[in-house]
Amino acid sequence: MQLTAKKLLINDFVTRNGGSLVANTQGGFGSAGFGFFPLSLTYVPADTSGFQNIFQVQPDATDLWGSGFTDAALAAGPWHGYWTGPSGWLGLRPLVARTGSCPVPLPTGTTAQDCQAAALWGKKVKLTAEICNNGIDDDGDGLVDGGVNGDPDCWRCGNGIIDPCEDCDDGNITGGDGCSSQCLLEF
Repeated sequence: MQLTAKKLLINDFVTRNGGSLVANTQGGFGSAGFGFFPLSLTYVPADTSGFQNIFQVQPDATDLWGSGFTDAALAAGPWHGYWTGPSGWLGLRPLVARTGSCPVPLPTGTTAQDCQAAALWGKKVKLTAEICNNGIDDDGDGLVDGGVNGDPDCWRCGNGIIDPCEDCDDGNITGGDGCSSQCLLEF
């Protein structure tokens, strides 16, 4: 919980330095273990048997676990619970979720991302309280949602929208398909 005491420093460091972050559900912590996030995660503990009907939402998970890491290997591991929000996941993406509970492919930054996520992650993360699809200035900075005149917190590679900081955005953060993992054109 000492990380929570450094909430502003962590948010600033991750956002300004284009950090990567992985958050896994863990028994006993619930959402309190991630109190350094801009908004609280809504945590649902698994029952005593846990749950194993899970899968990788993002193919980018191979960046973390290697190409040999399969859904079957994930499903065999213990999972202590899942999160159900907030919508938009504070700038992160659901990485591992209960089967059938996340839309595939994931929605763009202009639609809700609600599912039962057991792990969240992001490359070049901007941690934010802004929910990028509701037309409200959630983080109080005077800017609403994404787009050219919107909140830069919502400018994310892989959201399917070409933001001012991008050359392209094909809705994923996988390189080698003409649009890089940083949303730059590949030649």
